[in-house]
Amino acid sequence: RITRYTPDLPRSQVDETIAKAFQLYSDVIPLNFKQIYSGTADIMILFQGGCESDI
Repeated sequence: RITRYTPDLPRSQVDETIAKAFQLYSDVIPLNFKQIYSGTADIMILFQGGCESDI
């Protein structure tokens, strides 16, 4: 689930790029990934601004 998008790219481009990345995993391991739009997912993705020292 993507909980926060980057303001630097259109959401559709982010969704497409991340979907392609997860498809690469699915091509070589026996896992299927499904994007959800609410609730808690096993993998939560967010884009955060700031410096590494802020984390």
